[in-house]
Amino acid sequence: MKPLGAGTLLKAETSPFGVAMTVPQCIQYCLDRNGVKVVIVGCHSPQEVLEAVKHQQLDEKEKSYAHIFAAGTAISMTGKCMYCNHCQPCPAHLDIAAITKFLDLAAQQETVPDTVMEHYWSLSATAEDCLMCGRCEPNCPFGVNIRENMKKAREMFKR
Repeated sequence: MKPLGAGTLLKAETSPFGVAMTVPQCIQYCLDRNGVKVVIVGCHSPQEVLEAVKHQQLDEKEKSYAHIFAAGTAISMTGKCMYCNHCQPCPAHLDIAAITKFLDLAAQQETVPDTVMEHYWSLSATAEDCLMCGRCEPNCPFGVNIRENMKKAREMFKR
């Protein structure tokens, strides 16, 4: 699992719940899934590391995310890539999920981190190779505008 949703769950404006979750709440959500015994958190900042470590010292109320679901807020995943690859097959052999994941990671930062840039350019095919045919979009169960994401990736990862 991606416990912090690549950072999207930590900001109200990007969270599918419409409210920001805390790092401990994200960790607890994962731990509450059947079969999950351990959560490895990929942190973007020292502050996120400190919040993740704090999880063990918090009481149940501080880790609870129940209020988010109890509020009855409609949860919308429409237009948000879940990196599931249901969009495949791609005639240009793009790993659409990977490209979109790197785009999402880069968009969370003020500048594209070197590591994200390197991972993007190490793909066997990038957004530059997209044919813009749109064959992927009807396959996406979340209604993601994949061609628009490929345009954004071309711009974001321009050399």
